[in-house]
Amino acid sequence: MEEENKMEVLKIQGVPASLGIGIGKAVWLRRENFVQSEQFLASETERRFEVDKFRNSLKEALKELEGELEHPKRKLNEEERAILDTQIEFLLDPQLEEEVLTEIEKQGKTAMDAVIECVQKYVNVFRQMDDAYMNERASDIQDVGSRILNHVASQKRDVLHLDAEAIVLADEIYPSDALAMDLQNVKGFATQVGGLTSHTAILAKSKGIPAVLGCSHELMQVKEGQCLILDGEQGLIYVNPNEELLRVFRAKLEEAEEIAKRLAATSAKSAQMKDGTRINVLVNASNLDDLQRGMKYAADGVGLFRTELAFSGKEGLPSEEEQFQLYKALAQEAKGLPITIRTFDIGGDKPLGISDLEKEENPFLGFRGIRIGLARPELLETQLRAILRASAFGKFKIMFPMISQVEELRKAKMLFGQVKSALTLAQMPFDEHIALGIMIEVPAAAISSDVFAKEVDFFSIGTNDLCQYTMAVDRGNEQVRALYDPYNPSVLRLIRYTIEQANLAGIKTSLCGELASELLAVPLLLGLGLRQFSANATSIPALKAAIGRFSAEEAQIIGQKVLDMDSSELIKEFLQSLK
Repeated sequence: MEEENKMEVLKIQGVPASLGIGIGKAVWLRRENFVQSEQFLASETERRFEVDKFRNSLKEALKELEGELEHPKRKLNEEERAILDTQIEFLLDPQLEEEVLTEIEKQGKTAMDAVIECVQKYVNVFRQMDDAYMNERASDIQDVGSRILNHVASQKRDVLHLDAEAIVLADEIYPSDALAMDLQNVKGFATQVGGLTSHTAILAKSKGIPAVLGCSHELMQVKEGQCLILDGEQGLIYVNPNEELLRVFRAKLEEAEEIAKRLAATSAKSAQMKDGTRINVLVNASNLDDLQRGMKYAADGVGLFRTELAFSGKEGLPSEEEQFQLYKALAQEAKGLPITIRTFDIGGDKPLGISDLEKEENPFLGFRGIRIGLARPELLETQLRAILRASAFGKFKIMFPMISQVEELRKAKMLFGQVKSALTLAQMPFDEHIALGIMIEVPAAAISSDVFAKEVDFFSIGTNDLCQYTMAVDRGNEQVRALYDPYNPSVLRLIRYTIEQANLAGIKTSLCGELASELLAVPLLLGLGLRQFSANATSIPALKAAIGRFSAEEAQIIGQKVLDMDSSELIKEFLQSLK
């Protein structure tokens, strides 16, 4: 230990993906790297043999996944089951089988080479998508591909056995890696790639394991067996920490355990500030499972339901009846709590069954969101009909994405009025007073929020896109990622102005971007006047606890101090000092 104390402590910065502190020895997760042989199969006999090998491998991979899903001794949570279901769907996709068979039968490739090529093609497609959620689905495809390739090669996947407290490091941790691992001694995950929406992050949060992802090539400096401290809140990894640093973080670990006990007791209660001011905490959802998780933490409803993600796994556009059945199920599960449905936010990077959308140079600035809905009114009308029909079974609100000018909103409202009239004529029941709102995610909408506030019933601020557009930063671009900062004074001024204009017009504002889940931002957002947060389910207990630490007056003072600051560094330092 004396030698380690003399060594310089190396700090590695990554993305804070799952809160908590982990202390343990570095253990690298290694996996087989399958390489194409470029072998050409000339005879039909060889090709038939490889076809059979692939089909058998596909069946075995499917059997393996279904076995994990139904294993009697393995207690899978909802997140884990959802991940396995997604992978089973991909294995059952006839397009994958068809493409691999074409490579074998027509191009004379081995089963190994054909699977590698087809899987990599899918991975590249998803990696190029600008939507963070869809981008991260590439790891699912790689994972499924690895399962198939293990069977093609007639080998078993290595399982990581840990006999001591460990921080598991990898280029990327696939869902199958985490599910096969004995997590008892896992004190943290650290990866070179991956972000907040990756399955590594989802699994880590669901298991309460601290995680720092996206550490890039710097993680390669860590050697097997080195002592590590992983700080899941700051996104930092300390390599070779000295005794003083270890003492500090062990004390933080003990404090965190005490806080966790208190959070378990308060998560079932409504969120209130220290002076009794009531704050709504809602859940962001993409499916029924997300809603159920939110209800478990006594969420006040759904603040954002991402409809394009709910239907992202199917071929073609969802029909009115398919949408109606999903929205009705949501209403029944919510038991009278409000559900805010965002109409399809689709575009060149996530077509959702629209086959003729052209590839765009910059999909974020292109044909997406409400722009598609207005250009193809049959798509928007179908969705509005489904939501309105479902509103007879629960409390729904509708919001339009990517609104940048009032003319777009008025056209959307006109379509909405026409759909309502048609349903009335058909004597179909629906909520005639259903609320309409818009996403404030384009700076133009925030700057004109005084105008929009007169046209709608509510606002929902999407800080992810608002920050990206305000700072002119592609949040997926590593070279400029540091400029993507929601604490930038310009972004905060737009948030403050939007809330002010909503309050003046007597309408409510919620915030549904990642910033709503950041505990550091809680007093600031409260101080800017926000009274409705919409966050991922697992963030709700800590969010409620953080809200209870401040009174409205204290938060207002904090908000004003922050608005007087001219850099995000000063703002974050000040907010850190409040802990």
